[in-house]
Amino acid sequence: MSFSIRADLSTGYNVFQGTINYVPRIGEEIEANGYVFKVVNVRYILKEGSYYGTPVQLTLEQMK
Repeated sequence: MSFSIRADLSTGYNVFQGTINYVPRIGEEIEANGYVFKVVNVRYILKEGSYYGTPVQLTLEQMK
């Protein structure tokens, strides 16, 4: 199973977008583009019908 991920800061700034094979959990840290972020929210977007991958929205907080 693959997940179409969109990861944004709480300000709405998009950090990254892509397809991965797992969904990070709340509290986990992610490194993207040389910066470290903490996952503060995970939202699965379920829709009727057949779709390739499950869209997931992550809200991140940049670590200092």
